[in-house]
Amino acid sequence: MKTEKTAFALLKDYLANVNAGNPKVAASFFAEEGKIEAPYFASLGLPTTTDGQAAIEAAIEIEKAKLLET
Repeated sequence: MKTEKTAFALLKDYLANVNAGNPKVAASFFAEEGKIEAPYFASLGLPTTTDGQAAIEAAIEIEKAKLLET
């Protein structure tokens, strides 16, 4: 029997992958046509809306690189 994860557990797993620098895994939490709306991305010079799993992966990778610059 497969146990489903709670929304909180999924969020924790997503954030753990973002923090561990795994953009491909983090982006896999979204559907192929998924979307992120993150107003704070503007402070990193990124669009505040990102559409699609591949674009989400790229945005997380860019965010990671920009945060490592500081």
